[in-house]
Amino acid sequence: MIRDLYEKAGILHGHYCPGLAIGVRAGFEANRILQIESRGHHLYCIAEGRACHLDGLQM
Repeated sequence: MIRDLYEKAGILHGHYCPGLAIGVRAGFEANRILQIESRGHHLYCIAEGRACHLDGLQM
């Protein structure tokens, strides 16, 4: 599952990099910790910047 998210994030971001992987993992862990499993619920994050990890966090 996390690998699929990383692949989709790479397409969105334009390339694969460590920062992108960190962002995907952070979002994945946030969903796990907050127990957001249903497709009807979403996790929202407001982040400002131009770093790679923010694109990963979107996934």
